[in-house]
Amino acid sequence: APLAPMVGRALRVLTEQGRHEKALDGALRGLDRYLDEQREELRDRLAQSAPWWLPGAVEDRIFERVIDGTRSVLQDMAGDRKHHLRREIDRRLAQLAVDLEHSPQLLERGEELKAELLSDEQLARSISRLWEEAKTALRHQATLPGSELRLRLANAVTAIGRRLGTDPLLGERAERGVEELVRYAAGRFHGEIASLVSATIARGDADETSLRLELLLGPDLQYIRINGTIVGGLAGLALHGLTQILR
Repeated sequence: APLAPMVGRALRVLTEQGRHEKALDGALRGLDRYLDEQREELRDRLAQSAPWWLPGAVEDRIFERVIDGTRSVLQDMAGDRKHHLRREIDRRLAQLAVDLEHSPQLLERGEELKAELLSDEQLARSISRLWEEAKTALRHQATLPGSELRLRLANAVTAIGRRLGTDPLLGERAERGVEELVRYAAGRFHGEIASLVSATIARGDADETSLRLELLLGPDLQYIRINGTIVGGLAGLALHGLTQILR
């Protein structure tokens, strides 16, 4: 899958209706905390790069003004979601999402980056190891009836069900998503789907297939049988009456 458009879509979904605001709050507060905790190290770095003729007192004054001013701006941005700099960040993120989805240059750069990542043997080994550890942990959690994994999944499914029942907009989006997924799967994998269905039918016998259809379509089949009986009986009665009249 092309990397850049996929990242662009994810970024667009993240920034819609302000979903990214909490993450931005955390990033701003984290940066403010970093500047405070690393103040002395940053002061030393400035001293190393400052010109030799700059007096130490002036150097300290400049450093304090820059650090305190930066922290003040970060705190204002974290406390005010309508801050003009935050709105500028929002604008740039929205534009970046559009560029990632539609820019040929970013598409090409994304494919180059993806190729570099996929060809990195150390990264591949790390991902494989993490994947195996994750699978082992998930299997263990799945065997425990009261595990956190099961509880979180149950709560998530319940919450989604409630929202689908009460949020018309979410329900409409879910329907569109399912339709797009079905169309994509049918158009891209129609040959594989047909082979799977054919192989499944070929492996089953007639009795098992009839039983499964009965369980799946039982009520509808009963209506069909009743309707067929009534319609057939009426048709037979009409033909019999017509025959008697003609005689």
